Amino acid sequence: MPHVEYLVPEDSLKEYRGRYPEVPFVDPRKHYADQPESRAAYAGMVTRLDKLVGKVLALLEELKLADNTIVFFTSDNGAALPIYKEMFFDSTSGLRGHKQNMYEGGLRVPMVVRWPGQIPAGKVSDFPWMFEDVLPTFAELAGVAAPKGIAGQSVVRALTGKSQKPHDYLYWELPRFTKGTSVDTKPMAALRQGKWKMVRPASNGAVELYDLTTDPFEKTDVSARYPAVTKKLEALMAKVRTMPRVQPDPPQDFARRS
Repeated sequence: MPHVEYLVPEDSLKEYRGRYPEVPFVDPRKHYADQPESRAAYAGMVTRLDKLVGKVLALLEELKLADNTIVFFTSDNGAALPIYKEMFFDSTSGLRGHKQNMYEGGLRVPMVVRWPGQIPAGKVSDFPWMFEDVLPTFAELAGVAAPKGIAGQSVVRALTGKSQKPHDYLYWELPRFTKGTSVDTKPMAALRQGKWKMVRPASNGAVELYDLTTDPFEKTDVSARYPAVTKKLEALMAKVRTMPRVQPDPPQDFARRS
C-alpha cells in the first residue's frame, strides 16, 4: 500500500528506479526502514496497488460475481507525504495539510464505488460522508438493520443518484492520550456544517473558520469576519464531543523492534 514505510518488492521498485531525482528517506526514530529511493518506491507502491485492485476486479469477472458485487475503494485519511515535506507527487492536489491534522489534506479523500446496474460508470457525486456512515450503509445493502445508537447514516440513496439529506454536521478530532486517557478538553478537531469548516489546529488552541465553497484550499481564515458563525460552530463542536474511552497502548520500543 502507498504508505510510510517505503517498502515494495523489487519488481515494482525497478519500474521507477532512475526516473525521478531522489530524496532519501531516513526516519530519525528508526521506526520505519530507511529508503534511499523513496520516490521510486512510492511510485512503485501506488502502481502495485493499482494492479492488485485490477486483479480483484478481474477475479470477480472470472467467477461471474462482478454484477452482484459492490466494490468500495478509499483511504482512511489524507496523504502522509507532506508530513515529511515531500510534495513531489502533489498527493493532496493542493489541499492544505496532511494525515494527522484537521485540514482538508488530512481529511478529504476520494471514495470510488463500483456497482454494476446501479451506479453509472464515470458518475461523480460531491455528497460528503465519512467512515461513521460505512456500517449503516453496508447494513442497508445487506438487507439488515443497523445497530441502534450509532452516529452514521446510510448513504445508499446518494450512491444511486437519489436525493439524500446531508449530515447536519461532520466532526473529527485527534486527542492526545496519557496512560490511555484523553488529556484534552479541547483537542485538535474539525467540524463541517454545510459550506462552513471549523478547524482547531492545535490542542486547546484558537479555532479557524473557512468557507469551503469559495476557499477549498483553506487559505483564508474568516472567523473574525463571521463572528456569529464562529460562535455557533465552536459551541456545536463542544456539544457534540464525546470523551474518548480509555485506550491503553503497549510499550513502544522502536529500537528494540528494529
